Amino acid sequence: MKKTSFLSFILSTLYFLLAPVAHAQVNISTLTYPGQTIQNNWDLGQLLTGTNLITFIFFIAGLVFFFNLLSAAWEYLLSTGDPKKIAGATQRLLNSFTGIVVVLGSFVIVRIVLSILGIIGF
Repeated sequence: MKKTSFLSFILSTLYFLLAPVAHAQVNISTLTYPGQTIQNNWDLGQLLTGTNLITFIFFIAGLVFFFNLLSAAWEYLLSTGDPKKIAGATQRLLNSFTGIVVVLGSFVIVRIVLSILGIIGF
């Protein structure tokens, strides 16, 4: 029963986050704001180059941490005093925080190396 409620919670959350939104097709390069024109000078290739891709990967790692943290907290809440479940949830929380510390450390190291190589400004 608990796994079913957790699964339904996750699926409903994903549905509302990922549900398609009705939209009209608009050419954003021609949108105007009083006295200004919004410039659209990028393409998908520029977004997925070098440092942007690295930043995106670290962003995904942060999202994984966040959802793992939520899942561990949910497991802790539903443990109903069972010592094994509490220990498992506590270990999962500890692993989540250890993982995010490692990811943040690697992010800093990557940024420093890229700065030394002159690829990005730090």
